[in-house]
Amino acid sequence: MGAFATAAIVACTPETVEETPSLEVDKESVSLTAKFTVTAGELTKTVAVTQAAAEAQKPEPEPESAVTETIWEGEAYDLGTSWSGGLQINSVPILSEDAKIHVVYEAPAGFDYSQLKFCYIGQDWEWVQLTSPTGMNSDGCVTLDSNKTEYVLALNDEDIAAINAGKGMVIQGYGAVITKVSYK
Repeated sequence: MGAFATAAIVACTPETVEETPSLEVDKESVSLTAKFTVTAGELTKTVAVTQAAAEAQKPEPEPESAVTETIWEGEAYDLGTSWSGGLQINSVPILSEDAKIHVVYEAPAGFDYSQLKFCYIGQDWEWVQLTSPTGMNSDGCVTLDSNKTEYVLALNDEDIAAINAGKGMVIQGYGAVITKVSYK
């Protein structure tokens, strides 16, 4: 008899105790149910006790390197329609292997499309286009989805090295407003 039956015996000093345990297991949990029928004199009481275990497999916490760090956040930066300028970020931290740049944006109404172009700032302050963005057009731009609010750029090793050795990065664009830039 398990701990459940012992508790029932102490509570009512029964003449008979019948125990019917069951165990249910699925992918996410374990449930143990013990059903007891206790008879003491003229009183018969059936008690079902269920004890569910915590999830069988808890997710592991993300490694510290997966924590998002803000690179730039401030007053919304409107890229407008001129490709001559851009959001210049001179204080980019050293990026780790497999770094991803996250750009939070708005695609305002009134534009047929919204685009971003990513560059690193070289040692002589020149803007050099990154090669990582997937889906770039012939001008090196990526078209943003107007139904989303974040673009994630997975950097290749070459671009990570260039940003780490350079003086920062620049995000140019058309028809988009940048509200935050971070990396993971």
